[in-house]
Parts: sequence; structure tokens; C-alpha cells
Amino acid sequence: MKQHKILSISVLMAGAFLLNTGCTKLDEEVYDQVLETSFRPSEKDIPAIIGPAYTIMRPMYAGWQGNFDLQEEPADVIVTPARPNGWYDGGTYQRMHNHEWNQVQWQPQNLWNNCYNGINTVNRILFQIESGSIPIANGKDALVSELKALRAFYYSLLVDTHGNVPLVTDFSDATLPQQATRQQVYEFVEKELLENMNNLSAVADKSMYGRINKWVAKTILARLYLNAEVYTGTAQWQKCIEQCNDIINANIYILESNYKNNFVTANENSKELILAVPYDEVFATQNSIHMKTLATAHRNVLNMEETVRFLSSLIPMIRMIHV
Repeated sequence: MKQHKILSISVLMAGAFLLNTGCTKLDEEVYDQVLETSFRPSEKDIPAIIGPAYTIMRPMYAGWQGNFDLQEEPADVIVTPARPNGWYDGGTYQRMHNHEWNQVQWQPQNLWNNCYNGINTVNRILFQIESGSIPIANGKDALVSELKALRAFYYSLLVDTHGNVPLVTDFSDATLPQQATRQQVYEFVEKELLENMNNLSAVADKSMYGRINKWVAKTILARLYLNAEVYTGTAQWQKCIEQCNDIINANIYILESNYKNNFVTANENSKELILAVPYDEVFATQNSIHMKTLATAHRNVLNMEETVRFLSSLIPMIRMIHV
């Protein structure tokens, strides 16, 4: 019995010794992620840093209640009818088509949510870059300008579809944002694009496919001026023409001889696309436009998997003839 007690005491003392020495150093080597404290990005890491600010474009443009819906449903181009298997969605598409709104029924809000998702992500990345938590050694000014131009793009959509919206630019500001007038949002978009234009890349090849370059910024600005009279009450036709002429005279973009070339799966070499949103059947889905074109019986006569593969490829967002 005495021997057993001595052994127990020895075990307890060993355990205490391990606790005293083993719990004071908790550093670990992480293999499945890159910690912010050890992240030293190079030029090849730039797409990964800014990628989250772009990927929200997929549902924002071609997802349910995306920009495509909000531009075309209230016009005379398309209508989404109720079908035997659904699609009524609380009448939202019919209200969009008939311009009938109220404060109670479900309204299309995904464009708003996705644009602010993009805006908040841009604000976060800008905060990390400017605070030094993501140190950028080379090309910092160009990257900051690209992000600000991208944020201006999201606001250019909101000023068109919603008008007076909150202007949020400071990621560290936790106060409730104030709603800005449509005039103020218009002026913000114009200012951000003009101030950052010269820092943007003038390259228009596959390396900038799906990203904001100088010509994309000019296209966004041209579209802003095209609708300036609606947004502010003052027409800006000459400014719109100047931006369009800059793009045309650069001789970088031309109309494709075959219009369908803009919509092939691998269209990254198109000379007509100014800004595209990349889609992929596995890694970059959320293009739902094709669903609006299918009748209920189509699922029984079409190979739906192949249809989705074809239509969820690479959809052009801004073409030279559509600003």
C-alpha cells in the first residue's frame, strides 16, 4: 500500500511538472492557412487579395434579382411569368414589370445586398492595405485606384436602380450610415473615377480580363454621363461623347465580326468585351439567366446539365456597343 501511494505521488508530481512547462508555450505552426502576421504578398498574390471584391459580381449581375433582372424586367424586354412549378415568387416579377410597388410586399433587394457586399469588401481591403496589415511593396497606388474604381462601379449601379443610397467608404466607422441624395452619389462616382483614372492599367488583354482597367472606368463614366439628366436634372451629353471617343480612338476594342463570339465559353480573347464577369459550372456559378428562358416541360426534353454548362460560362457585362 505504501508503495502504491509513493507511485501516485510521483505521477501527480510529473503531471504538475508537465502542466507547468507544457502550457506556457502555445505557438503553433499553421499549415492550412496564411496568417495575417506572416503574410508578405508579392505581385502574384494581388488577384487573391482583390478577388473577393470582384466575385460578388456573379450574383449581383446574373443572379436572382440581379442587375439583369432590374434592368430588363421593368422594361419591355423580358417578363418572368408564373409557371405550374412556381416562379410567382410573391408576385415580385409582375410588380417589377408593372412598376407597382408598396411597403409591404416582397421587393427585389438582391442587387442592393450584393452591391453593398462588394462595397464593404472593397472598404475592408482598402483598410487593410492602408493600415499596413496587408503590406503592398509594389504597385500600391494602382491597386488602391483599381479598388476605388470598382467601388464606384457598384455605386454607379445603385445610383441607377435605387437613387439615394448610403455612401459608405470607411471600414472602421461603425456608426449608422446616413442616406445620400442621388446627386451626391452621382458626384461621388464621377469624382472617384476621374481621380483614379490615370493610375489604372491601360492594358486590355487576358491579364486584365474581368478586372477594372482605364477603359472600363471610362465606360462606367460614359454610362454615368449618359443618364446624368435622370440622376441630377442636368444633361452631360458632351462629357459622355468625350469618354466614348477616348475608348474608340484608343483602337484597343473593336466590334466582333460575329456577334456570337462574345458569348462563347472561352471569350477572354474577344476584342469587343470591355468588362466581363467570369462564370464557371463548378467554381463560379450563380448565373441564373438561363432559368428564365425555360418552360416547365423543357426539363423532360433537354439535357439540363449540358444547358447549364453552356449558359453558365462567361457572360459579357459591358460590351463596346452597350454602355
